[in-house]
Amino acid sequence: METVGGPYRRRNGGTLKQSDNGLHRMGEQSGTEQDMPIPLRWLVAGITAGAFILTILMMRLDMRVALNGASAGFATAAVILLLVRHRFRPAGPRAHPVAHAMAEDVLVFATTTLVGVIASYAVAACTTGWVDHAMVRLDHAIGFDWNDLYALTAAHPLLQIMGRIAYASIYASPAIILLSYALNRQRAEARFFLASFWLAAGLSLCFFLFMPTLGPLAYGWHGAIDYMPTSGLFQAEIIPLLRDHSMQVVDLSMLRGLVGIPSFHAASATLYILAARHTGSARAPLVLLNVAMIFSIPVEGTHYAVDLIGGMAVALVAHGVVTLLVRARRVPARDPIAYAPGVGVPAVEGAS
Repeated sequence: METVGGPYRRRNGGTLKQSDNGLHRMGEQSGTEQDMPIPLRWLVAGITAGAFILTILMMRLDMRVALNGASAGFATAAVILLLVRHRFRPAGPRAHPVAHAMAEDVLVFATTTLVGVIASYAVAACTTGWVDHAMVRLDHAIGFDWNDLYALTAAHPLLQIMGRIAYASIYASPAIILLSYALNRQRAEARFFLASFWLAAGLSLCFFLFMPTLGPLAYGWHGAIDYMPTSGLFQAEIIPLLRDHSMQVVDLSMLRGLVGIPSFHAASATLYILAARHTGSARAPLVLLNVAMIFSIPVEGTHYAVDLIGGMAVALVAHGVVTLLVRARRVPARDPIAYAPGVGVPAVEGAS
């Protein structure tokens, strides 16, 4: 039996004991409670509901996803992950908890991301007007001038390289987080992270519907563009095409970020930092990497400072809502529990 830090945790002076029908806490006071993890079926239901709403919206807008190599690649990857999850299932003859967990979590995360990005195109087609003038005024009210920061970055190639690398880390951090959770059998933490990410994506799309922006590069910069950031002028170029239905096919090989406020890069970075608390030795590098990403967002993502604040707020709200949801599922600690935080032994109840 190991103490805190190993696959089993000791809390409130009690110990954990594995049995045939689950994991029981022994030696604790009768009134102690344990948070139950988010069931997998809830995540699947949330993603399915989002995909269904997206499908209806795209049909009403006469939009579709291009059937090409990119879409075939995504479909193939999904099938492979499902097969890996099934082959290494805990109850199967080739049980491998790490491979099973990693395949499941990557599939949930990637599907959430893909549905969210495609949905941003459909939502953009429903937007009207621009709120850039208000964003500039709010930026100036807090003492931030995007043009000054862009000019500084355009004059220093090293800042450009560092910014691009930090901005692209949005893909690296979740892989590290989910791998750490899988290796340490932290199913509750993984489910919490995935649920928070799903909710933050949904909230971001809702705000985007009412607050579309051209972006500070397209709206407020009037000189020569000496340096083209990662996000370019995509919002100003693509959103008008979606609004007048000139663009009705979404090509998965050419997906671009269209959401201005709240910045989903900022929301993601905030969620990654919160999730990093449970990744052991990876915590410090993850925190530093995502702080760097936050600093890169204004230029590389062509975002106002207010966009960042909005993204962080969305992440904190999503994290708080999921926290309340988990606490509402508390059960007496002597009952069977499934995948308690830091524990890798599945029980028959609440695990999916």
